[in-house]
Amino acid sequence: MANFDDDADNKDDDKSASKVNKKIFFIIVPTLIIIAGALSIFSIFNRSDTPASEASYNVVKKPLVEGQKSPETIVFFDLPEVTVQIRDGSGDRANLRIKLNMELSNPDDIKMIDAFVPRITDAVISHTIELNTQEVNGVGNLYWLKEELLRRINLLTDPIKINNLNFKVFEIIKA
Repeated sequence: MANFDDDADNKDDDKSASKVNKKIFFIIVPTLIIIAGALSIFSIFNRSDTPASEASYNVVKKPLVEGQKSPETIVFFDLPEVTVQIRDGSGDRANLRIKLNMELSNPDDIKMIDAFVPRITDAVISHTIELNTQEVNGVGNLYWLKEELLRRINLLTDPIKINNLNFKVFEIIKA
């Protein structure tokens, strides 16, 4: 009869173990879900989406030249890199990769320009996506592209004037 008592003890142990497992499941799993939810909400509301934190610019003050009242200031503001697909002369596709740098004369304009970055990027993409490789090959065509982009960007950022655009990256990649 001892065998029956041992089996009863084992069944009680199994029942108590399953009760412990159920308690662990019903306590720990919801706790982990609550912690994960809290961390998700915390990360969503504490993101630093402020454009000023991502702005990349350099301020350069030229030395005072005789006859000037104050030194000339140039602000070089970097735009994000843009890659677009353009047409090749043979009908194939090529990728055009551009990274631009804008020249401003007033450091106070940085915040306003930073707010316009999505529009400026859209203008660059909208214009360059319609081009083909023949329209961007060569010095004359590159100068034309630079002047056209400068004109379009100045229309977007009015009354702030962009003095010049500089190509940091200009690359045509055959697909």
